[in-house]
Amino acid sequence: MRIGSSKSESMVLIRKRIECLLRVRNEVLPQVEEFKYLSFLFSSEGKMERKIDRRIGAVFALMQALYRSVVVKRELSRKVKHLIYWSIYPHLDAEYRGLVRDFVAWSHSNHLQLNTLKTKELVVDFRRSREGPVPIKIEGEEVEVVNKYKYLGLWVDNKLDWSCNTDHLYKKAQGRLYFLWRLRSFNICRKLLRMFYESVVAGELLFAVVCWGSGTAKKDTSRLEKLIRKAGSVVDMKLDTLVSVAEERTLKKLLDIMDNVGHPLHTAINKQKSLFSERLLLPKIRTNRLKNSFVPHAVRLYNSSLEGRGRRNRRTKEGGGGDTEAVVTLHFTVQYLLCKYLC
Repeated sequence: MRIGSSKSESMVLIRKRIECLLRVRNEVLPQVEEFKYLSFLFSSEGKMERKIDRRIGAVFALMQALYRSVVVKRELSRKVKHLIYWSIYPHLDAEYRGLVRDFVAWSHSNHLQLNTLKTKELVVDFRRSREGPVPIKIEGEEVEVVNKYKYLGLWVDNKLDWSCNTDHLYKKAQGRLYFLWRLRSFNICRKLLRMFYESVVAGELLFAVVCWGSGTAKKDTSRLEKLIRKAGSVVDMKLDTLVSVAEERTLKKLLDIMDNVGHPLHTAINKQKSLFSERLLLPKIRTNRLKNSFVPHAVRLYNSSLEGRGRRNRRTKEGGGGDTEAVVTLHFTVQYLLCKYLC
């Protein structure tokens, strides 16, 4: 193969401008800051603003050709440019499909056979105008697109509202509650009934509550709370509520993550520590879906636990100070009486 020096160019991918001369057959290749390859425009700074501007300009020209009026500010922000870019090209899922192809290739290289009939695709899309996704093909066979999927005992749906998971938990717990009622009919003591509830009923009802406890709707939470109250009436003792168990386990999980250096969230959570206190800072949250997810909910519980601990410490100090003053006063009173009556 023969390299044409007249058609070759060099580009350095770095933010600072550095002159790097390349020679091919004693000819210096011209160094450029932008290069177009396979219809993609690459820049030396690694940014895509020029490409976005070109796409927006093409769309503006198309809209003018369709006799539409467009009002444009002097300079659009980068966020607005990206919004326009993704609204024009919503199906840029090349990275996702590339990961699927890499996974299939890795499976073949490691002598693993994928069963396409048991493989499902779950698409999570919160846009109002939804279009049907292009199905993925593995070895020429299309993968079925589903609205819900069971993974590691949890039912996940495309809305991420955990309503499907709550329905399955309610049905299973209701069936196991019947056995608890049958055990009571045999006049078994409350201690054994409590052990059966904790192992059989609560083990199924509160499974992975850290994942879905904070993001469940109120109506679903009330349904599960009703089952716990029924179980409490059968056991004849007050049981822990769903909210209390979820908060306790969520806080414990967060503390484990903060202590475990190898956890993927360890660095991200420790970076949120305040410089003035032990509190964790939360970024701005706009949607309730993100607000009720694990990390923001766990951070709020952690901060509230610190406030409660501070109140208890202040009460202890105030109580300890009062006891010390009382002891000193009693000491001086006894000393005064001894000096008065003995001297």
